[in-house]
Amino acid sequence: PTAHYFLDSVTGVFTISGKWDTENYARVNDPYGGTPVPWNLYTDYIKTVVIEDGITSIGEDLLYGCEKLTSVSIPDSVTKIGDSAFEGCISLESIEIPDSVTTIGGSAFQNCKTLKNIEMSKNVKIYEDTVLLKFPRCCPKCGRETTINIIQLRMTIELGNS
Repeated sequence: PTAHYFLDSVTGVFTISGKWDTENYARVNDPYGGTPVPWNLYTDYIKTVVIEDGITSIGEDLLYGCEKLTSVSIPDSVTKIGDSAFEGCISLESIEIPDSVTTIGGSAFQNCKTLKNIEMSKNVKIYEDTVLLKFPRCCPKCGRETTINIIQLRMTIELGNS
């Protein structure tokens, strides 16, 4: 079993289907090595990601640097979001993480400069350097204060230039 990937370059819809985890990838020129995502040359075309039911995890660096990504659909079959999975998705403004997700890896949303709303369950295990703690260190670079609303956690993070 494996995940399958399809990009419609006209509509910008990137579909992930199958009955398994997605692979873990590495960034291009990653000093630690690893395999870069095969669609690296096409990340500018990705505007919407549809993850179909059956996929159980979103792998490391899977959508790293998809700067035009504005929308993600995550099904209830997903239980884990890997390290840096959405890092650098600077156009992503909000995301709804289903209750089935129990783990979010480190830096999963680092440098998502326009991200304002994250909706997720109170039961998600958030690693120390992940979504909540990386924002204050990375987002002030966008040059303005931002509020991140963690809806289900009843938590708001104010981002400033500190």
